[in-house]
Amino acid sequence: MPNMMSIMRYYPAHSDATLRMLRTRNCHFLIGLLFVSFLLHSPILESHMLTNASSVVTEINRNIAATLKACGPAILAQDDMLKESITAVTTMITRAHPCQQDLGDEEEEQAVEGTSEYDWLVIDTALDVIIGLAVALGPGFSELWKIFEKPLLKFASSESENIERSTAVGVIAECTANMKAAVTPYTEKLLKILL
Repeated sequence: MPNMMSIMRYYPAHSDATLRMLRTRNCHFLIGLLFVSFLLHSPILESHMLTNASSVVTEINRNIAATLKACGPAILAQDDMLKESITAVTTMITRAHPCQQDLGDEEEEQAVEGTSEYDWLVIDTALDVIIGLAVALGPGFSELWKIFEKPLLKFASSESENIERSTAVGVIAECTANMKAAVTPYTEKLLKILL
């Protein structure tokens, strides 16, 4: 596991806040959470991309989002963690993840509504990971916004599903709040969609 000070060197905007948090009474919990995340990095991300069980993907998303929000960018210091997380989340919000694919001809008779609920749960928790990335990276998230902008704006402009629109508007609000001044280049496009 990398030294905490070496991690903070890569994320100076969060260094003081993260170090203060690590010095509080939650120190042992957070260090344990970071340690577990470093140990489980490969198996979790491998499961994240390969499993076709939406309940497993949903739980992994919830835990990644919570870890990002609690620990900041420290978890992203691992090899390819950021890249793999972005890839996984992008496949989920574009409905291309293996757990969102058709299960075959014999399963076509199942109710479509139940399937779409599970699909939306996967997307919703993937959007939580996007919020977690925005919280962890702060203004640095503006570079990742370029990746997530198109699918989020598609959800926000959805005319058919109110839940897609309302959820996307909330995600956009949280991301822009965490990007702070770095959201300025995107303001005009966001205002067109949101107003």
